[in-house]
Amino acid sequence: MPVLAPSGRDKEILSRLPRSGERTVLDTDATGKRHDTGDRVLYTDDFGYAHESASYLKSRGNQPRYMVDNTGAWEVGKDADAGNVLYQYMDQSMKDTAAWNKSTPNTTVGDFRWENYMASVDVAFPDADGGRATLGVRQQKGMTAADAAYGVGIGPDGSWTFSEYGTVIEQGTVAPSDHYRLAVEAKGATITTYIDGKAVSTYEDPTPESEGRVKLGTDFHKTAFDNLKVEKIAGYTPYADAQLDNMDSAVGYDGTWSRNAAYGDANDWYRSTSTSSTAGASVTVPFTGTGIDLVGGNDGTAVLDVRVDGKLVAKDAGTAASAKRTAAYALRGLPEGRHTATFVLRSGKLVVDAFDAISGNVSGKADTRSLRTALDAVCTPRQQEYTADSWMLFDAARSAAKAGLRGQGASTPSVRASSRRGWPRRTTGWCAPTARSRSETAPRDEVALRVRRILRKLQNPTTSLC
Repeated sequence: MPVLAPSGRDKEILSRLPRSGERTVLDTDATGKRHDTGDRVLYTDDFGYAHESASYLKSRGNQPRYMVDNTGAWEVGKDADAGNVLYQYMDQSMKDTAAWNKSTPNTTVGDFRWENYMASVDVAFPDADGGRATLGVRQQKGMTAADAAYGVGIGPDGSWTFSEYGTVIEQGTVAPSDHYRLAVEAKGATITTYIDGKAVSTYEDPTPESEGRVKLGTDFHKTAFDNLKVEKIAGYTPYADAQLDNMDSAVGYDGTWSRNAAYGDANDWYRSTSTSSTAGASVTVPFTGTGIDLVGGNDGTAVLDVRVDGKLVAKDAGTAASAKRTAAYALRGLPEGRHTATFVLRSGKLVVDAFDAISGNVSGKADTRSLRTALDAVCTPRQQEYTADSWMLFDAARSAAKAGLRGQGASTPSVRASSRRGWPRRTTGWCAPTARSRSETAPRDEVALRVRRILRKLQNPTTSLC
């Protein structure tokens, strides 16, 4: 049994949460109203609500469905053609008043478990003095437009920027206009920005943020948004199926752990974390899917052994310096189904906030060209150049990668046995491109080099790698 040290005054903070039930991910049909996992749409809103009653908007004070305003005055109103659009009304007169808070107007929609998707929206600038509109994706926390991991911004003069957490990565200019259609496609580590259907930027993030919601933003000018659409990407997992909190009663602990709950940071799920710096301490979690993320704000010192269903799949695996609500360790490549993962701390400090279970239920066929190229590059390794443990792990990875390629031979509309989910932010593990192992320093022990040579090229790995 674990030894749990309370970090607050109330012993009740040690109480475990009930076992999590199923939580429906926001995945609707083309109306944006009804749950539907069988189409390409994750969510859509034309702000017209033709499928609702005539009094629907009035009863809501003209507030759009499912939007959460962080700053600004966001309401549905009529455009010049008498159609419904979403307006942000705060103008220059409100710029320096710090209304609500000091950030520029922004609003959020979606599900924190959304992963690979394309978000698009029409933007227009009815204010003669100008304006700027932004569209962001994969937002996890925070109350500013810059809290979206990736975003595009544009003004009526055609100047645009692509940013990562508010830092401009690329910029350019298109023809001036009073309206544009913006789109951002987040596909694994590849983020592509479109303006009026034309790709203007493609960014490969070496440490990508993997999940989050959609943000709309403006400066202090009246700005219009319409025809918001969030779509799945063929061959990619659109979202994590389930999340288990670290205090969920299904999660088991052994060894010495301290627990922070009730008085915890609001950026930790349920304001709770479990932390250990004791070698040999372990956490065990059941899940259904093809992979799992260990989520929590970590300093990157933790070294882990990882077992799945009793089998060692990673030894002395490094973890990442991860922000809150992001993955410090990611495991991929399991057959779709029920599994149990055990993470054993070898050294360092590990903070556990939650676990995200990754599904292999995707539509379309995964592109395995990078996998084929990587396997070809491995050639025929010599077992005598490996230690016994490292050969076991490498050979399992190579064999499963081959099995993954064979699994792609079936032409089916829905490939449950393969998932092109991209890499989570600053994540590690034997199935992730940023994996590290102390065996890298062993003479003639090429396991880390060879596995990484395969897996770094797997920008979107199949889920049959284990």
